[in-house]
Amino acid sequence: MLCLACSTASAQFTFTEKSATPFPGVDNSSIAFADVNKDGHQDVLITGQNNEDNSISSFYLNDGEGGFKLKATPFAGVSSSSIAFADVDGKNGPDVLITGYTGIERIAKLYVNDGSGDFTEKMETPFAGVSAGSIAFADVDGENGPDVLITGGIISTETIASLYLNEGEGNFTEKTAGVSFVDVVFSSIAFADVDKDGHQDVLITGQNNSDSGNRAASLYINDGSGGFTLKATPFPGVSSGSIAFADVNRDGNEDVLITGWIFASGERISSLYLNDGSGVFTEKAETPFTGVRDGSIAFADVDGDGDQDVLITGNTGPKRIANLYLNDGSGGFTLKTTPFSGVNNSSIAFADVDGDDDPDVLITGDTGSGRIAKLYLNDQAPVFSSGNSASVPENTTAVLIVTADDDSETLTYSVSGGADRSLFSINRSSGALTFSTAPDFEATGSDAGNNTYVVEVTASDGVNDVTQTITVTVTDVNEAPVFADGASTLRSVDENTTSGNVGNPVAATDPERDAITYAIKSGNDANNFEIDTNGQITVKSGADLDHEGTESYTLTVTATDAGSNTATESTVTITVT
Repeated sequence: MLCLACSTASAQFTFTEKSATPFPGVDNSSIAFADVNKDGHQDVLITGQNNEDNSISSFYLNDGEGGFKLKATPFAGVSSSSIAFADVDGKNGPDVLITGYTGIERIAKLYVNDGSGDFTEKMETPFAGVSAGSIAFADVDGENGPDVLITGGIISTETIASLYLNEGEGNFTEKTAGVSFVDVVFSSIAFADVDKDGHQDVLITGQNNSDSGNRAASLYINDGSGGFTLKATPFPGVSSGSIAFADVNRDGNEDVLITGWIFASGERISSLYLNDGSGVFTEKAETPFTGVRDGSIAFADVDGDGDQDVLITGNTGPKRIANLYLNDGSGGFTLKTTPFSGVNNSSIAFADVDGDDDPDVLITGDTGSGRIAKLYLNDQAPVFSSGNSASVPENTTAVLIVTADDDSETLTYSVSGGADRSLFSINRSSGALTFSTAPDFEATGSDAGNNTYVVEVTASDGVNDVTQTITVTVTDVNEAPVFADGASTLRSVDENTTSGNVGNPVAATDPERDAITYAIKSGNDANNFEIDTNGQITVKSGADLDHEGTESYTLTVTATDAGSNTATESTVTITVT
C-alpha cells in the first residue's frame, strides 16, 4: 500500500492506493462511475485493451466502502472507446452508451438499465459505430431528456460528429438541420453553458480526416432548440487530447482546460482559458500545466477548500505523467506531489467510492511497463470546529471540548505542544481539554507569567494529523478570605479576666487584599466575647468567666471581604482556666 500526504494552507489530504482491486489494467480506455442499482454507491464501468491485448467492458458493483465486485453484463468489449451514463428513458436510473472497436467492428451500443443494475441492449438505434471518439449527453433542445453527441472514426478514413435528439423513451433521431459540427477522430467533446443563457453549448476537439493535417477546437453556441452556431475562439486545434469545463476562479463562469497535440508544430499543450461570462475566452498565462497528448483531464475539489483542482495525465514527449494541480481559488494552480503512476492512452474519473464525501480517483493507462487500473482513496484531514481560545475562571480545571469534523471516522486527540503543554491534559476520545491542576490567578503558572496559557492540540484520524494552537486566559475570581489557623483553633483565658485579648488574633487573609470584616456567628450566648477588625477576640468588659461554671466556649467566627465573600468558618475553642 502506497500512501502520500499533501497539504495546503487551508486543507490537508492523503491519497492512498487501494490494494487488491479486481480491476484489469487497460489503455486506450474509458471509465465512468454511476450508481446503477440505486444503493447510494458509485459503481464503475471500465473499457479498453487489457494486458492480454483483449478488448474489454467490465462492470463492477461497489459495496459502499470502496470494495468492488465484477458483475456480468451484456456489454461488448471495446478499446479506443468512450462511455457515458445517462437516464435516457426517464425510468430506472442511469443507462449507458458504449462506443469503440471490438476487434472486429466499430460500435455504438445503448444499454438500458432495469433499475437493479441489469442492462439490456436497446436494438435498432440510429447511432453510427465509431472508435477513437468521444460521446457526451446533454439536453440540447429542452425536450425529452438527454440528447447525445457522438464523434469518432466510422472507418479508417471517415469521421463523424453526429447529434442525436432524444424523442422520449430513449428513442433517438439524428439531427441534421441547424448543425454543422466538424467531423473528428482522436477527439474530445464537452458540453457547458458558456454564455449563461441556460442552453448547453459544446466544444469539440480532434482530427478531421478529410484533411490529415487539420486539427479542430471548435466551440458551438446552442440557440436553445438544438441548433448550433460556430463561435470564434482563441483555441488552437488539437487531436489526441482532452477537454473539461470548470469554474476555476469562482466567478460563476465556465472556464475550459484543453490538452492535446498541435499537428503543425508538433507541440503538446495544456492550456487554460478563462471565460468572461459571455462565452469569450482568454488564455491564462503562466500556468504550471505540462503539455500532453494521449491523456485525460478531470476537475474535482480534492482538498475540500471549495474550488476545482485538476488532474492531468498523458505523454509529455519525454515521459508519462499524472499531475495533480491544486487551485488557490482564483484560478492559480500549484503542482502537488502524489503517488499516482504516470500514464498515457489513459482515462481518469473522480468519485466518492467509500462514502467519506471525498473524491477518490481511478486512473487507467499505459505506464510504459504495462497497463494499469489503479484506485486511489482520498482521505481529507480533520478540520477543527471548536474555537482556538478560551477564557476560564481560576480554581477550575475544565477548559473546553476540542472538536473536529472528519469523514465520519473516529478521531483521537492529544496535547502535542505549546509553551504550557505540561499543564494540560486531554481526553483522547472526547476531546475534553483540562488543566492538570486548577490554576491560581494570584500565583500564575503560565510560561508568559500573565495568566495566558498556550497549548497545542492534535486531532488524528489515523492517516492525517492536524494541529491547533489554543490560547487559554485565566480570569480572576473574587475569592473568600482564608483563616490562617484553618478551620479550627484553640485559645485560653483566665477565669478572673474581665477584659483584654484572648490569645492571638484569629486572622484571615484575602487573596484580593480586600478589607475583612470579622464576626462571631455563634457560641457567644453569654455575650462574654467580642471580635475587632483585626480578628482579635477579646473578653467583653464586665464578662463573668467562671471555670467551675463553664470550662470552655466554642465560638464560630466568620471573615467576610468587601465582595461579600465569606470564608469557611473557623471554630475557636476558648478554654477557661
